Amino acid sequence: MFKHFLIVVLCFAFLPALISLPAMADEMGPGPGEFNEFDPTLMEPTPEYPAVFVIPITKEVSTKRLAITAKNAKAGLSSKEKNKITDELVAFDKELITTWAHTLKFADGEAFTRQIEPSLIIDKHLQVTFPDTFFYVMQFPGYFGGAAPTPQILRNYEVPLPLQRTDIIAVSKDASAKLLYDLPTFGEFYLKALPLIKTEKDARFAVASFLRLNQEFIWQFNQQPIFTISEKDFVVEKLPKDKIMQVTGKAIVDPKSKAKGDITLTISFRENGKLYYFGPVQHIEFDPIPLPPSAAPGGPGGGPKPM
Repeated sequence: MFKHFLIVVLCFAFLPALISLPAMADEMGPGPGEFNEFDPTLMEPTPEYPAVFVIPITKEVSTKRLAITAKNAKAGLSSKEKNKITDELVAFDKELITTWAHTLKFADGEAFTRQIEPSLIIDKHLQVTFPDTFFYVMQFPGYFGGAAPTPQILRNYEVPLPLQRTDIIAVSKDASAKLLYDLPTFGEFYLKALPLIKTEKDARFAVASFLRLNQEFIWQFNQQPIFTISEKDFVVEKLPKDKIMQVTGKAIVDPKSKAKGDITLTISFRENGKLYYFGPVQHIEFDPIPLPPSAAPGGPGGGPKPM
């Protein structure tokens, strides 16, 4: 029996290239518990945490997508017609992403030809918080077999940079596409793209949007937990004196999953809608995973390796 626990406690204070926020040393957010403050000295890209990768597109591609998007501006469209336009946009985006991915090469120059299928993330909170952006997820499971694979077999499970095992692609209405390949790049995108938040509904939706996207990056050994987000359980606090509205929400691992834990986000906004405080934390623990007989300690496989 192979026993492996993954416990992640993460605060996004270390995220690189975050939006410029006022120094908060003397204005710590009023969130429950203790959260790290933003450190302005850690807001620049580093080799370990480079900036969000922008997928290159041509002006022609941008013009084509804008033309499809413009169809939605027509008055009196039926639900069926709107759905047809959405389907057209999704098909366009999937071709854009796939075409770009297949231009990538491995370090040794070999072309990346693995079949991929970007999947649209359908979520009402995302549609309201980021109305002009479609989010797609791509997941590339690694090798999890018994015997040690040959280099040829292993290559079938590898992806070239900048792709990772889990990637979210955010495509805007003009076809500009950004690759979010880990939690830091996702956090960077979220904070920069977040609109002004002035109502309680918008604040709740902003929290739910973060939790929905964050969970895509939580998996181990090809095992991904199922999360439940209950908006009615979000805690909303309004501080009239400071003119601040704060919301705390959780994405809780479903008991049926082979894991336990949650992702929590506490976020605060000023009266003018600007972000005041941002404190995400996640604590996920995976159940033990039994090894295939041939991969037991001493076997030919030597056991699986974390992705």
